[in-house]
Amino acid sequence: MKNIGNRLQVMRKRQKLSRTQLAEMSGLSPRTIQNYEAGTSKPKIESIEKLAAALGSSARYLMYGVNPTPESYIENRQEVLKTVTEIFESDALSEEDKLAFLTEIQAIYLKAARKSDPKASDETSQ
Repeated sequence: MKNIGNRLQVMRKRQKLSRTQLAEMSGLSPRTIQNYEAGTSKPKIESIEKLAAALGSSARYLMYGVNPTPESYIENRQEVLKTVTEIFESDALSEEDKLAFLTEIQAIYLKAARKSDPKASDETSQ
């Protein structure tokens, strides 16, 4: 049964990358990557996201061996919307914190828009 370390190693080798090269691309250390591949330590989500980006993959694939599908995006969207609704409807956050959260979501969207269509980001920044 493959785990995250196995998938990481297979993907790295498939792309003919050394641990040092992947470390440079992901901002992690070669030793950290070695530990993940050997299964002696488990990566945090931030590290998984960095590795996935460096390898041109998804965090979901590294974690579970499953590539995202349009159906999974729809499922995830519903879960995210439910969670965000709970956050905004609760009294756990101040109005200032809710606004900060909303601003962060907007920043994520704008970053993704710039990445997928540089022309669109020029229009949104005017």
